[in-house]
Amino acid sequence: MSGRSDLEIYRPIVEDWEDFEAALSSPAPTYLRVNRFKTDLRRADQLFKEHNLPLEKNPYFDNLYHWRSETNEASRTFLHWAGYYYIQDISSLLPVEALAPPVGATVLDLCAAPGGKTLHLAELVAPDGIVIANDPLGDRRIALQANVQRFNTYNVYLTAYRGQSIPKHRQFDYILVDAPCSGEGANRYLRKDFQREAKEKQKELVERQYRILRAAFRVLSPGGRLVYSTCTFAPEENEAVINRLLKATKARLKPIKVEPELTDGVIAWRGQDFNRSLQLMKRCYPHHLNGCGMVFGLLTKPA
Repeated sequence: MSGRSDLEIYRPIVEDWEDFEAALSSPAPTYLRVNRFKTDLRRADQLFKEHNLPLEKNPYFDNLYHWRSETNEASRTFLHWAGYYYIQDISSLLPVEALAPPVGATVLDLCAAPGGKTLHLAELVAPDGIVIANDPLGDRRIALQANVQRFNTYNVYLTAYRGQSIPKHRQFDYILVDAPCSGEGANRYLRKDFQREAKEKQKELVERQYRILRAAFRVLSPGGRLVYSTCTFAPEENEAVINRLLKATKARLKPIKVEPELTDGVIAWRGQDFNRSLQLMKRCYPHHLNGCGMVFGLLTKPA
């Protein structure tokens, strides 16, 4: 992608277009999430003050802080090195909050690297639950393993299957598919050449996304919950992928309860009409939370 002009195609589906453009033009913010395997929120507040970190608590997530300094040194502190917090965009908390696994659950994180959502899931299901964190790519899996170890996340187990080839002999009540995507929502963070290359291969990428989602649905338990998410705006990679699953299986979309108020999913795009239930999906644009973009839907398999 060459820049914001390439996003003009989304003007019809983005409310407050001027705010959307303004967010993309502003510096990318830095957020950090407290690692509750190392400390609790009260102690974290004390540590941040003792180390004079320029932080402001987020109003929506009690374990998230905004780094309020023009010199971004959040990754260079002792507390970060020691695993007391994970640097993570605010929008990436949303799919995990939508999945909402309870304490004690077993969760499959099918496209897990580099591990921000994995670590978040592990906190939610601890102390008795576990997370199966899967990623087939060597370099990414190394980063995932390093994060799991540094953050003292004892209840995460790593696997290395291709997402579309996950074994069928085991079923899960909770599955997260944070699919590989063209990354438009991370426009403020990613290299433009990465985004351009991804868009050029979008048809191939969409087919891969669908195969991964279809494989995940096969191992979802009846009555289970599956969240599909991407950090891109393209309906081709979001609503269209889930629409295809709805046609091919008995999958159903469920309402999502997250804060703050977000935009609903689209039900028509470039001459194609989708299942009306796709309105139950959520679209988080950069101006909603001053972060990345994120699109996600909550699916279930009838019991």
